[in-house]
Amino acid sequence: MWSEDEIQFLFDNPKMSIKDIAVALGKTEGAVRAKRSRLGIRTEEVIPWTADERRIVQLHYGETDKEELMNLLPGRSWNAIRSQAFWLRKRQWNV
Repeated sequence: MWSEDEIQFLFDNPKMSIKDIAVALGKTEGAVRAKRSRLGIRTEEVIPWTADERRIVQLHYGETDKEELMNLLPGRSWNAIRSQAFWLRKRQWNV
């Protein structure tokens, strides 16, 4: 069970690591991760994909090596690129 103070601590410290929060609150890392997820607390601000970035993924994913693709999409992690490619493929690349 999470107290109101513990929940407020999560909101007050969005950039603190999961491990540090777990230690501070005496909770497991899994419990902290799950609670933050349910509350919609993210460590980093999510930056929406632009149409140009999506087009780069459409044209180059699977055709270009990982490093080159990451150079074409600065600021995007490999996991973010892969997730976007899967999301686009699910929609038959029509976005």
